[in-house]
Amino acid sequence: MNVGKIPVIKRSGEVVYIDQSSLKIFSRDFSTSQRVEKSFYLDSFKIESRGKKYHVEIVLKSSDGEKISGRSEGAGTEKNLPKLVGEAVVDAFNIEEDISIDDIRTVSLAGKEFVFVHVTFFRDGKERWKIGISLLEKDFLSSVISSVIDALSGIVQ
Repeated sequence: MNVGKIPVIKRSGEVVYIDQSSLKIFSRDFSTSQRVEKSFYLDSFKIESRGKKYHVEIVLKSSDGEKISGRSEGAGTEKNLPKLVGEAVVDAFNIEEDISIDDIRTVSLAGKEFVFVHVTFFRDGKERWKIGISLLEKDFLSSVISSVIDALSGIVQ
């Protein structure tokens, strides 16, 4: 047990213990490492049922007005739809590594509903993961989009 130390959970899931005198240095480094150059938000999305498949198209808009779009298609099941929406977000960013949307959960914390998305990245023969989180506000699928954007925030340039 680390008496007198504060546990801090990094975005990678690693837990580190720091003393109060190091807290200012750590928080400055943490906020700098978590800074995102450009934020993206949902502009629009469309879901079409094509036979036994869903076709998803999304448009994201950056804080400076740039628009990007992504698509995905897959089994037309209710359980698969959130994953397809997440894959369309990944497609929009055109990231040069293999990425999978592994799990999507709604969690209740402090009387509010949140959407958590687990994303795995595969690069240079190694897997790493990130969790994206958003408040469940408008609807579930929009919150999935926001959660995937949050998970990709350290990857997207």
